[in-house]
Amino acid sequence: MINIALTKSMFYYSFFGKPATITRDNMADNFLPPAWLRHAHTQTLLASIGPRRILARHRAKELLDKSKLAKIESGSNNETVQLLGAYCPSKDTANQQLTIFIHGWEGSIESSYLLSAAASMYEAGHSIFRLNLRDHGESHHLNEALFHSARLDEVANAIRQIKSCYPHRKVNLVGFSLGGNFCIRLACHLEQGIIERAAVISPLIDPARTTDDLEQGWWLYHFYFIRKWRRSLKKKLAIFPGHSCQALLLQRGSLSTMNTLFVAEHTPFETREDYYLSYTIAFDQLKNLSCPVDVLVADDDPIVKTQWLDRLELPTHVKIKKVAYGGHCGFIKDHRFNCFADEWLADKLV
Repeated sequence: MINIALTKSMFYYSFFGKPATITRDNMADNFLPPAWLRHAHTQTLLASIGPRRILARHRAKELLDKSKLAKIESGSNNETVQLLGAYCPSKDTANQQLTIFIHGWEGSIESSYLLSAAASMYEAGHSIFRLNLRDHGESHHLNEALFHSARLDEVANAIRQIKSCYPHRKVNLVGFSLGGNFCIRLACHLEQGIIERAAVISPLIDPARTTDDLEQGWWLYHFYFIRKWRRSLKKKLAIFPGHSCQALLLQRGSLSTMNTLFVAEHTPFETREDYYLSYTIAFDQLKNLSCPVDVLVADDDPIVKTQWLDRLELPTHVKIKKVAYGGHCGFIKDHRFNCFADEWLADKLV
C-alpha cells in the first residue's frame, strides 16, 4: 500500500525544498495579547472590521489628508493597463525611503490593516505609496479585463513606474495576504536594485491548499470572500454592461466552482490547478530573490495555514518570524488596537 503521508511529504520537499529552521527574535517572543484577543477568529475579524476601522482611519488622518491619487501606466506588449494608487510624501525631507503597500484579495488601499501599517511607516519618516491591484478599491473602470493573480507583469511595471515617478534612495515593498504573495514574487521577478527590501504579513503561499481550507473551514470566511468577489463583479458589470463576467455572477456554489469557470473564461490557463500553480510560491523561485524578504506569520492563522514553513528551505536572505497568536493579518496587541505587525515593520524597514 502507498504511504499517503510519505507521498505528500515527498511532493512538498521536491516543490518547496527541505524543512527550514524558523528563527524567533526577542521582539516576536514578546507578542502576547490579552486573553480576550488570543482567539484566531477574533484577531482575523478585527483586522479590518469593527472599531479598528475607525481607529485606523483616525490614526492615518494626516497620511490620508496628504495623499494624492495617482494613475500608474503599467501595460506591456502594447497593452494599455492602468492601476490606481495614492502617494504621500515624507514629512521628513532628509528621509529618502519610499514604502509601497499592496493589500490582500478584495481589499484595497483603504483596508484597515494596510492603513494602520502605512500610518506607522509614515510617522517613521517614510514616503508612502498605497497601490490597488486591478479591480480593487475604486479602480474597476480603468481596465475592462478582469483581475487575476497571475497578472504579475503589470504590477512589476507599476513598481518600476512608481520608482521612476517618485525617486527615492530606497524603495521597500510591504504586502498582506495575497499582496504578500505578490511582493515575494515581485522580489523574485524584478531586476536587482529596484527594491531594497520586502516585508510581508500572512502571505498566501499555496492557493490550492488555502482554497480547500476556506471551503472546509469556518463557513464565514468562505462566505465573506465569495460575497466580496461577487460585489466586485457586479461593480465591473455596472461599468461595462454586457461584460462576460455576468456568467460568473450567475454561477452559484463554492470558490472552486466559481474559479473553474473564471479560469476558463478570464485567464490564459486551461485548468484551475494550472492557475493556482502560477502564483504558488515555490522554493526554486526563492533562489532568484533580488532583495532580502522578511515574513511575519501566526501559528493560529485560520486562512493561510503555516505548516508550509516546516517544509520550506530558505535562502539566507529570507527571514521568517512565527508567533503564536495573530490570526490572519491581525496581530492586535491590546484594547487600543495597537498592532504588533506595525512595530515589526518599523523594526525591519526603518
